[in-house]
Amino acid sequence: MELQRPIDKHSKRLISRNIELLLDYCMRFYERQFITRSESNKSVLVKFETLLDDYFQSDKLQTDGLPSVKYFADKVFLSPNYFGDLIKKETGKSAQEYIQNRMIDLAKEMIAGTEKTVSQIAYELGFQYSQHFNRIFKKNVDTQPGEYKKATNIKVAVQIVLMKKKILNIDTVHQCNCCMGHKTLHPLVSVIDLSKAPLEQRTVRCDFYTITLIEGEAEYLTYGRKYYDYSNASLIFRIPGETMKLDTGNTLARKGWLLAFHPDLIACTTLESHIKDYSFFFYKLNESLHLSLREKMKIIECIRNIEEELQHAIDCHSKLLISRHIELLLDYCARFNERPIHHPLRSQ
Repeated sequence: MELQRPIDKHSKRLISRNIELLLDYCMRFYERQFITRSESNKSVLVKFETLLDDYFQSDKLQTDGLPSVKYFADKVFLSPNYFGDLIKKETGKSAQEYIQNRMIDLAKEMIAGTEKTVSQIAYELGFQYSQHFNRIFKKNVDTQPGEYKKATNIKVAVQIVLMKKKILNIDTVHQCNCCMGHKTLHPLVSVIDLSKAPLEQRTVRCDFYTITLIEGEAEYLTYGRKYYDYSNASLIFRIPGETMKLDTGNTLARKGWLLAFHPDLIACTTLESHIKDYSFFFYKLNESLHLSLREKMKIIECIRNIEEELQHAIDCHSKLLISRHIELLLDYCARFNERPIHHPLRSQ
């Protein structure tokens, strides 16, 4: 209609305003499309994750360098722009940021877990010049790769000193993994087989939730201020900030499992709102939850399901799924806690 009018000094601005309004409506409808196609979008995201993993595990980094957004868009049969908008909508990050973040995570693992030089790591990650890698790493991590390696080594050294002093304050799940020689699969949660990770300490204090399944005997274990012995499988629940003491020369458990999860994992989930309702996290210091063989197997099954989920690449569903598994485990514990065979541990 505007084009039917004689051109005047307002025509250009009015037409551009109408085009702008049209595009704003298109953006509204475009975002609605992402919502109504949520399931198909998630399948694209899962495929993107798989393609990312395959690319970084292959030799393509050395031969072709870092992958482009177009590379993945072509693989899922979408245009680069539509693919980029879809990833942004689902993850909150642009496709390029998502790719770069995955590369940075891999770089951190290589820097902290190998003796390779920064130049070698840069080459293996597809960078022709290490200076380019240094710039990207510093932009994302706020420190140079060399400084990051030194800081990581210092953290490990500090943990060793604390271990020698028989005192260990563990702030993060990653630190817990480092102390027990366990690989970090997720920064906020871990499942550790205690038979493969003895921990000899005078006092252990964790700033996250822990659920410890102890199988068989674990003598001279102190929970709070009292000593206990375990002749059957038992569960110990601890909230962030609690301590557990071990007598000299003894380990946490000869056999069992440790589930550690940070409060941030359950933030904004149903578990966060009612974790306080699981009373066994707040038991008196001379109480624990003993399990029958059948109950023990069910708890181990729940723990292994969490462990299996941790083997999956982290995506937008990981946090919710893992918290659901933990919630299910706690619900089983609540059931076992109500039956009459639960009794306090014997104090010495």
